[in-house]
Amino acid sequence: MLMLKAEIMFLESGLSNNISTKNINRPGINLGNNLIFSGTITPIDNIENFIRGIWYEVNIEMPTVENEAYQNISQFIVTGNTLTIQTGARKIGLGKIIDYLYYF
Repeated sequence: MLMLKAEIMFLESGLSNNISTKNINRPGINLGNNLIFSGTITPIDNIENFIRGIWYEVNIEMPTVENEAYQNISQFIVTGNTLTIQTGARKIGLGKIIDYLYYF
């Protein structure tokens, strides 16, 4: 499993509403080169909503990243690298990796 600590922002142009943190938020996380994995986004601070256009520090849990996948994407898992948050092909947010942990 891959765990990312990241700063993220949901785009005003990508979403029509703010996002409740009470629901499970599991969009696609595009790490680069169109390598997209599902990730559960959890805010580090105790907030009720992700307000579009504001940066938040979050944890992103990516249970579908196992050994073979990690070997193929490890070049993109670097502190400071950017990521895109997507639903299908639609970009709904941006992010930057602060830290990461991979374990199996």
